[in-house]
Amino acid sequence: NIKLITRAHGIDLYEERGFVYHRKKTLELVDQFYVVSKNAYEYMTTRYPDYKAKIRIASLGVPSPGFISNPSDDNKFRIVSCSANDENKRVELIFEGLKELLNINKEIQIYWSHFGDGPLLVKLKNEISNYSNDHIKINLFGWIDNVEVLNYYKKNPVDLFISVSASEGRPVSMQEAQSCGIPILATAVGGVPEIVSKEVGMLLSQNPTPIEIAEGILFFINNPD
Repeated sequence: NIKLITRAHGIDLYEERGFVYHRKKTLELVDQFYVVSKNAYEYMTTRYPDYKAKIRIASLGVPSPGFISNPSDDNKFRIVSCSANDENKRVELIFEGLKELLNINKEIQIYWSHFGDGPLLVKLKNEISNYSNDHIKINLFGWIDNVEVLNYYKKNPVDLFISVSASEGRPVSMQEAQSCGIPILATAVGGVPEIVSKEVGMLLSQNPTPIEIAEGILFFINNPD
């Protein structure tokens, strides 16, 4: 008489990411299968229509942090990102976009802080160490607790949160930034378009070029309001 309920977010949902096994057997045995976004619901019910009655949406959210982050007021533009450093998150693409941005406008002063570790962190550090430009300062914090990330948003000015993932569920890291009043620049993948509108940010294409990323950042620099 035990009821079995499960939830799937992103890496455990989208089969093309290569981490899903025995999906039909799972759906056969569970009583309810909860997903976090409309995109995920459509993904699952299209592939497994026989189990549609078991699949439901239960969106993720975050509590109010009780504060709103401050924007920069010193002619510098401060960007944050928060994710693993792996092939899906494509953090190195953020770096390529920032380099392109400084090619477009050589006078901009950029501060980029990234929170998160992963298998490609060392490679990113090496690429950054081989790049020299006085107009950009980069902090790679590695893994830190999300409470400390929020504390950073509280104590430091932040102008933009950026994500260029190839696949996403409904990112908590993005919603935490939004709860602090930080605008978002992100790829239109998974459930991201459900939480990023023109009122709170901008969507990039699913596979943006460095120039597209640079132009997206430039839009926020030129439109601080």
